[in-house]
Amino acid sequence: NVNVETNGINLIGLEYMNADLSTDDAHRVNDLTIAEELPKIKTNPALPRVLIHHSPVGMEYAIKEKIPVMLTGHTHGGQFFPGQFLINARFPNYKGRYDFNGLTLLVSRGLGTFGPPIRIGTFSEMQFVTLTPDTGT
Repeated sequence: NVNVETNGINLIGLEYMNADLSTDDAHRVNDLTIAEELPKIKTNPALPRVLIHHSPVGMEYAIKEKIPVMLTGHTHGGQFFPGQFLINARFPNYKGRYDFNGLTLLVSRGLGTFGPPIRIGTFSEMQFVTLTPDTGT
């Protein structure tokens, strides 16, 4: 739950936590929430901000804090059939790129697996993200 200034950006990392008090994820590592913790993290207002969180939840709080990029994973892209349908029910934004009110959300399928070491209907993925400044043009 810290910000690090690196290469001209604020890189904000959050522990694995629930989005807010109305959500519950059994995998969370604490009782904190994105809604409560994100506003507490001090950043350099002159630099752009990138948020990293384990799972694709809490986008509304990143938008509220005017964070333009959020990097996540957790879902493994569904990993195997019928996992894609089950994970999509829990995480509607479970793989790929999404744009929400000024926030770009990137959800990686990841390289590993959960449970059995197989993937059917999805693939392992390593994302390389190139950040470029918005010049307003």
